Amino acid sequence: MTDRERDRDGGDIEFRAPPGQPHTRGVNPVGAVVGTLLVVAGGLFLLQVRVELLVVGPLGVRPVVLSAVTLTVAILLGGLLFLSVGRRRMALGHGGTGAGWTLLLLGTWTDSGLALLLGAGVIGSTVIALVYEHYRS
Repeated sequence: MTDRERDRDGGDIEFRAPPGQPHTRGVNPVGAVVGTLLVVAGGLFLLQVRVELLVVGPLGVRPVVLSAVTLTVAILLGGLLFLSVGRRRMALGHGGTGAGWTLLLLGTWTDSGLALLLGAGVIGSTVIALVYEHYRS
């Protein structure tokens, strides 16, 4: 099966543990981590209405900020997961979106309009690349 066929059919990601390494059949450990991070990101986002600040080391951080950082990490890990199993189109979507979100977070944190503009540009370019790939195949 070629990359195009694999990307087109949207089949499940199959994980096989190396010999001698136990794992639960049908559960991809990296996928489980990504899913857990997404749940944590959603929980932190919903926590924003009840909790003003969470203490992280010496800093007080709003839960919505931690939610955005957690979501970004999950998206980037998802991109690596898809790349590791040969799903190039899905890896492109996750990797480009994750890079754009990273720039948006950095732009917000550093008050950099350039980083915000670049982040939006990376996300927009990723969308255009995915549309192009879709119509090309």
